[in-house]
Amino acid sequence: MESEVRERPLVGPSIKKEGKAKLLKSLLQSREFILAVALLIIIIVMKFVSPFFLTLTNIRGLLVGTTMIGIISVGMTGVLVTGGLDLSVGSTLALAGIIAGISLRAGIPVTFSVIFALLSAGAVGFLNGLFISKLKFDPFITTLATMIIVRGLLLVISNGHAIINLPDSFNQIGQGTFQGFQYPVYYFFIIAIVGDFLFRKSYLFRLSYYVGSNQEAATMCGINVERIKILNYVIVALFAGIAGICMTARMGMASVTIGESTPLPVLAACVIGGASFRGGEGTVLGAVLGAFLLELLINALNIAGIGIYWQQVFTGAILLSAIALDKFKKK
Repeated sequence: MESEVRERPLVGPSIKKEGKAKLLKSLLQSREFILAVALLIIIIVMKFVSPFFLTLTNIRGLLVGTTMIGIISVGMTGVLVTGGLDLSVGSTLALAGIIAGISLRAGIPVTFSVIFALLSAGAVGFLNGLFISKLKFDPFITTLATMIIVRGLLLVISNGHAIINLPDSFNQIGQGTFQGFQYPVYYFFIIAIVGDFLFRKSYLFRLSYYVGSNQEAATMCGINVERIKILNYVIVALFAGIAGICMTARMGMASVTIGESTPLPVLAACVIGGASFRGGEGTVLGAVLGAFLLELLINALNIAGIGIYWQQVFTGAILLSAIALDKFKKK
């Protein structure tokens, strides 16, 4: 009896140690946790490297610089989760800006101009989803073709010229501030929070993971695979349209050249955040943290005096490293 009494207290600490070990293991397997730690390390290092890094001006620039990629990354996560891909987001971004600019110059009110722009962006996503889900076209080839077609149409519509002198009421969408931060920063955080909640808790959006993991099994279970795919392509196109409107309003003009390199950092942010080109994986929070990590590293390069042209090389290398890490993890 005495030995049993003496041994009982040892059970509690052993269970606690086992629980802590499991918690630590789950954290180390979490891409979001690893990204958060990496962000914290970079911030601490850069604080000692440059006194300018943590100034309010630089923080504002970091947040504004992340908004465009971050907003589109939220939608791209859903497309990648279903096993798809969208290379046309940059052209869709520019399309929304041009449509908004043309509508405004024609005297159409700001609200309706924005609605027209978003509808045109959504139409691109709907066509992508239709071709890929209904006609079984390859996502890479389909969205690559869409990217080229939309960019060409923009050149025809605008005759290759930017649309300038947009009204201040529209420019306030991208240039207005609240508590010292521009409006697009708040749009980004709202979209990220709502998007992450929906992909974690909403039944409809959770179906995307089933579609991406095993499309045939999802179909046999009664899931409307085509509808889920089209929905995700429309969402990423709408978010690209929102990003395009914000960027156009920030610049005060609509340009046909904006967004040409957008797909690369968007895909890099999603893959860094844990999404896979095979489908079935990825979170909105991971993509958002990936977007912040990319912008943080680019900002660090700028502070270090490394040329802007090296940023494309750096982003591509980060994307390749993320894909290699994903392959290694699977093996």
